[in-house]
Amino acid sequence: MAAESERLSNYATEIADRVNAAWRRAGAKSVEAAEAYLEAGRLLLELRTECAGGAYKPALKRAGIPYRMAARLAQITRAGMDAETLAQHGIAAAARALAAPKGASVAPSGGGVTVKVRAKARRDARRVHAMRRASDAQNMSDIGVLGAFVSADWSKDAGKRSVHVAMPRTRCIRRAKSTAWSLAALLQLARELKEETGPVLLGMDLALGVPAGYWRMVQEAAGGRPPRHFLDWLAGIDYRPESDFFREVRSPDEWRTGCPFFAVQPREGGKTAFTRKVAGSMLRRIDEATGAKPLFAVSGMPGTVGSATRALWRELIPLLKESSRDFAVWPFEGALPVLLADKRIVLAETYPGLAYAAAVAARLPTRRRRIAKTQKAAREDFCDHLAKAGWVREHGVCLGDLGPARADDDTFDSHVTAAAVLRCVLEGRALCDAEWIDGEAEGAMLLAGPVDPES
Repeated sequence: MAAESERLSNYATEIADRVNAAWRRAGAKSVEAAEAYLEAGRLLLELRTECAGGAYKPALKRAGIPYRMAARLAQITRAGMDAETLAQHGIAAAARALAAPKGASVAPSGGGVTVKVRAKARRDARRVHAMRRASDAQNMSDIGVLGAFVSADWSKDAGKRSVHVAMPRTRCIRRAKSTAWSLAALLQLARELKEETGPVLLGMDLALGVPAGYWRMVQEAAGGRPPRHFLDWLAGIDYRPESDFFREVRSPDEWRTGCPFFAVQPREGGKTAFTRKVAGSMLRRIDEATGAKPLFAVSGMPGTVGSATRALWRELIPLLKESSRDFAVWPFEGALPVLLADKRIVLAETYPGLAYAAAVAARLPTRRRRIAKTQKAAREDFCDHLAKAGWVREHGVCLGDLGPARADDDTFDSHVTAAAVLRCVLEGRALCDAEWIDGEAEGAMLLAGPVDPES
């Protein structure tokens, strides 16, 4: 280094030192700016949790931040990227890094130098790309073997559960009646349908997966033997009535990874006090996109799925432990067409908020459609549109009796979801785009692709 300095003129040495000083000042400012971006990202995740449904975009407008930039900042923050890495590579390159396969190189904006994806930034990317190749095969020939789709709108109250069956080969939808639906009863229905029609896809309106931030906490708590994926972890949970895991906590001080279900208290910041317990976000990426509530929230605000999720997990855990299990859970155990061909009964997550648009849109893919489903007039109007939908006429579909769907919002959801999935199967569309599949922690949701969750 000394020899190189000796070859420089005095003026060149002075300039080089000034460049170095300017570069150091710029670096310090860049890190400071990156810290501000990450702080904005953390606040955006909190804002998404706080805002219900369509309130998020108006909130972004008030904040003065474009939607695409907000999505990038939330993605970077959720992945746990540090300020120095973000400052070095920039927001655009960091976001591309999170979407790149493990070990890939990503060129930053405006330069030809490649940026190696850091370990922290690859965590989410590994989950997505673990299933990418297999999920790309979900075309008409793969799903064409589907014998039946069972659509279940779930609740902690068995009397409020509703089930519909869509049959692709006969192009018919019917309601499956029972006074006490349970997971065992649902699987028995699937077994009977499997013998009659072939592979059965069983969709349930509840969470099958956990947020990436919570998953990192689970793995850290596990020490040297972390679970491979969500299903592996769930099978090890104590499901007995006295289990602390399923106990409902009311104070944020009581919340922990081993006791995650909570009731929101009726006071300002009641929900935020719990959601801040998870670094990044207590929402999965799909939950943020669709405006869903935290999956661990069981009460205290409208639209929670925590109670239904908790009820289903309690039933599912002992079945996961059985060596003779005859069903698979997507996407944690493989690609959908492979699981249908192998196990022939596959359990998957659904969300009626995506089904509404898929069932009545003129063409797919499409944007989301919001329905005030608790209002009978809104259900009546929607059912009228569904009955006249072009795809129904084109494929000669028998929708079955829409009367119960007009009368009850739970039945409405299960019927419309059955229709939406049936449409995608008949049109040969993938039931979920690869970018929304996380085979390790967050899971996947049917119809995320035919309908844009972020619209």
